Amino acid sequence: MRIGILTFHCAANYGAVLQAYGLQEALKSLGHNVCILDYKPEYLTRPYRSWLYREKATLPEKVKEFCRALLVFHTRYKRNRLFARFIKDNLLIRPYDNIADMEAVITGSDQVWNPVITAGTFDPVFLLKDARKDQIKMSYAASAGSTSGLGEYINKENRNLLQRFDSISVREQQLYGFLETQGIKADSVVLDPTLLAGAETFEGLTDRILAPRKPYLLLFTLCHDKRARELAVKIAHKKGLRLIEMISMDESPLSKEIIATASVTRFLSLIRFADFVVTGSFHGTAFSLLFNRPFVSVSSDMSAGQRAASLLKSIGLGERFILLNDIEKMPESDIDYTEANKMFNELRQKSYLAINQTITPPHKYYLIIGRTYAAPDPLEGIAA
Repeated sequence: MRIGILTFHCAANYGAVLQAYGLQEALKSLGHNVCILDYKPEYLTRPYRSWLYREKATLPEKVKEFCRALLVFHTRYKRNRLFARFIKDNLLIRPYDNIADMEAVITGSDQVWNPVITAGTFDPVFLLKDARKDQIKMSYAASAGSTSGLGEYINKENRNLLQRFDSISVREQQLYGFLETQGIKADSVVLDPTLLAGAETFEGLTDRILAPRKPYLLLFTLCHDKRARELAVKIAHKKGLRLIEMISMDESPLSKEIIATASVTRFLSLIRFADFVVTGSFHGTAFSLLFNRPFVSVSSDMSAGQRAASLLKSIGLGERFILLNDIEKMPESDIDYTEANKMFNELRQKSYLAINQTITPPHKYYLIIGRTYAAPDPLEGIAA
């Protein structure tokens, strides 16, 4: 089946490009002919521009912003080049106009239904407004971030578009319940596409040469976090590990100790080969799980870390999530992945089932995580 994906593939963000890659590869493994439809709204691309000059009202603030933009330009430019290369080499991008050639269109994952991100309103493209009536329309792991105040954005037009979907799966239980209160049937809560695709999908993107040979602890956060670093230093000292710190959404022009321009493959490699991971990122947590690394997932508050906390609780590893103001609860024991992996694979099977109940795989058989799924006869290509 020809399937087009609409998601946040164009952001220079590890989670964004890897969830897009994960969903692409998961659908391909089921035998479908898959592409990512190239929709790049300014509200997604602008925050990642190499030259980002946020003008302020007063002259001193303008000068400050200009100087900062100048200092971080090289970092942002290098980071964007690395992401652009990964996208070109690994994502099957086709023009958005090819939506008419698809048999099915999937929106998600990521926060495609979060008005805070999508310019203060629901973006109708991610509600599949341009999909034909006869095309299969579904969401996979769509998210709205917080559902607080979300109801005011569910107007008649948006509700009608959502009610056209053949299947709606979401990433959080909270959104599932919210849609039900709006008279919109949600079918299931599923795993983030990186978790759906599994470790086998991402191991081939890693390279041992991109990680230190000597034992190390990786600290990965979105922005530099002093308390997270203090915890990482403490653990690294206790375990005799070298500390490697990496960030993804911030720039540190005056600090050469923090990695701010890691390629996507280096990001994955640093997690896969780490002797311990401390992370304040959901996808840092997800890949630590996939690669079965010793880790702790940290957050400054429960609301910010809810996704990671819920995921870990669902596979019996709830103690691996700690709040930074409560670090005395740092777990001392090693992780036994035997039961966690068993529970995790059950969640993967349910997530694959959510797809296969709506999009029937072609007639050939692949074995996916212990379950047999139909997969492809050769399909015609999608026009570039």
